[in-house]
Amino acid sequence: MTQQQDQQILDFRLAQQSNPLRNDPDAPLRKRRLAELGLSHDQPQPRLDAFAAELARGAAELVNGSLPDAMVNILASDHQYFAGMHLSAGPSGDATAALRQQHTAPSRVMSLDTGWCPHVISRRKALTLPDVFAMVRFASNEAAMVLDIRSYLGAPLLDPDSGVALGTVCVTARDTRPYDRNATAFIKDKAREVTQLILDDRT
Repeated sequence: MTQQQDQQILDFRLAQQSNPLRNDPDAPLRKRRLAELGLSHDQPQPRLDAFAAELARGAAELVNGSLPDAMVNILASDHQYFAGMHLSAGPSGDATAALRQQHTAPSRVMSLDTGWCPHVISRRKALTLPDVFAMVRFASNEAAMVLDIRSYLGAPLLDPDSGVALGTVCVTARDTRPYDRNATAFIKDKAREVTQLILDDRT
């Protein structure tokens, strides 16, 4: 069996793990820490919305592309919540409009089976996907198949006090993007920046 075939088999098996946080050992600590930080009630945070808007602009400039969607995503034990969110304007009548609308206020909830942020939390590392269809593991995700997301860039929000990953900061777009090491460094810097913003809000 060739190395490529081995990788294809591995990717297929990993694709079956739709929720990498199903047996997350950090869940109890994350839940407690989010409560301490006032982020356990699934409420929009105006400062995080503003941060997401700035993130979207920075990510667009990074690749000289159109404005993407950007989120500050808090990971609860059984769902994801976009405490900060900026959605780019899509064409009217877009087939994904109804699905995208459900993630705007008052509901910004997404299951742990959807998107790539749970993988970022599980890995505790940034994830750069210039084209989500380049790997079976990520191409089979509902966000790619239903929401028509083609590129993803995300990093974990690592709490310096507890060491737990509280959530992610991420950028998604409906086209492929030429993300490289600079893009990974960019999103990691933004993750540190918004983590500090969250901590400063509680002091």
